[in-house]
Amino acid sequence: RAARLSTKWMSAALQSLQLLLAQCRAGTVTPPARVHRVALTAVPKPTQPPPPPPPASEAVAAAPSPTAARFVDIGANLLDSMFAGSYRGKQAHEADLDAVLARAAACGVQHAIVTAGTLEESRLALELVRRQRAGGCPVRLHSTVGVHPTRCLDFLPEAERAEIEAAMAAA
Repeated sequence: RAARLSTKWMSAALQSLQLLLAQCRAGTVTPPARVHRVALTAVPKPTQPPPPPPPASEAVAAAPSPTAARFVDIGANLLDSMFAGSYRGKQAHEADLDAVLARAAACGVQHAIVTAGTLEESRLALELVRRQRAGGCPVRLHSTVGVHPTRCLDFLPEAERAEIEAAMAAA
């Protein structure tokens, strides 16, 4: 019996997660006013597909209601070139960072922490945060400043870095 309940719960949770992912991709996530427990019964499939996302100009105007869920994105990789419309070195579309941030705000994201892994990325993250704050960004941006452990060698002089990389390759 416990295995059946667990399977039913997992099925319901998976269906809810799939619906949430579809809404995220479409930009139509509407956070619940409060958190609900997942029922142990099957979640009904939506009868209609989610509506198309609003234009970016409308998304900026749509502020979350006071009862809407509030979120903090703790790992916003906003320095990624995809927000400038570039994918694998090719320009695919116009820059859409402002539209992405507007959609995030409309879904309840109030704060986002822009991540940086090197000293140069830290500088770029701070510039981005200051520029977005001055421009009236609907999400309050913050940034990390520091070095990711996988990028520590970036701070060594070239000779020491080459020596350590050679030792690591030989190990």
